[in-house]
Amino acid sequence: MNIGEKNIIKKARKKSIKKLKEDIRKECLLVALAMIKEGETRKSDEAIRVYMRLEERKNGKKEI
Repeated sequence: MNIGEKNIIKKARKKSIKKLKEDIRKECLLVALAMIKEGETRKSDEAIRVYMRLEERKNGKKEI
């Protein structure tokens, strides 16, 4: 692991599980947007699929 990854983990440990899940969902949407703007539709589709799976779990199907 590099220093940047260690810092991300250190900051994430201070957050609640609920906040971490919200952050992950937000990151999925941001990645999808970036990939769409770059013309990488396959990667954007993957990010959207991850987001949709997380939303399904959030809305009651399963809990992470």
